[in-house]
Amino acid sequence: MHKNIFILSLIIASSLLSNSSTEDRTAAFHEAIKKCRIQGLIGEHNSKICELRSKFLHPDLVGELDEYENFFVLHGKTGNGKTTIVEKLADECNAKLFKIKAGIGLEDLDDLFRKIESYTCLHHKKAILMVDDIDYIYMPHSPILRNSFCEFLKKNCNNKNLLVIATATDTGFIHEQIKIYFKNFILVDFPDLQARKDILHHYSNEYVKLDDTLIDQLAQKTGGLSRRSLENIILHIRQQLLISEILNDNVINIFVLDERRAER
Repeated sequence: MHKNIFILSLIIASSLLSNSSTEDRTAAFHEAIKKCRIQGLIGEHNSKICELRSKFLHPDLVGELDEYENFFVLHGKTGNGKTTIVEKLADECNAKLFKIKAGIGLEDLDDLFRKIESYTCLHHKKAILMVDDIDYIYMPHSPILRNSFCEFLKKNCNNKNLLVIATATDTGFIHEQIKIYFKNFILVDFPDLQARKDILHHYSNEYVKLDDTLIDQLAQKTGGLSRRSLENIILHIRQQLLISEILNDNVINIFVLDERRAER
């Protein structure tokens, strides 16, 4: 649904200004970008992600990605949706998602890089390489694997069909040899009020149907909680409703308090 809204926004902006100047078309495109979200996971504070996505998808409208701009790190507290954002980006961009596995060896790593280069350079298709938990997995801490990864980054710093997105909890633990290749470090912060409503709606539709009034009340009470905690609250509610049809304000407050304790 969000993907369709995003595409529709672009079509409307483009059709209304088809005879306008490049500056007007670009402004309209940016306005359309501001109105879209990736499954409610990107708030206004993450407009940088939308900007990079628009350059990746529509360089003719908003300009191409600069050298090394196609490499960036999403960082923030565990459960804030970093991995999910990468997966949704791949889906919205119709890009093939490649992943570096935690215990990958040199042969498999080099084979993965060859597949990505063939896919993006020879076949001219879009791809995203995700390096999940780059601050903790083994690859960056092995000199041989790290050098192979850095050579791949150097070689593809101008590859307009490729995004390399790493996720991290603490950027201070990312190896310096790797860190210099990443141009943007984007904080995935706690969801804002509108994002919390979107996330709660999403999980409500997935697990248990809640009315809009209850979702609005939940969104107001859950400031400072991660996406994962919002999901847990919906799961708690679902479990409670399976036991009893009665769900009052005190029960909701207990769920929220439990998740606040869990996040500390």
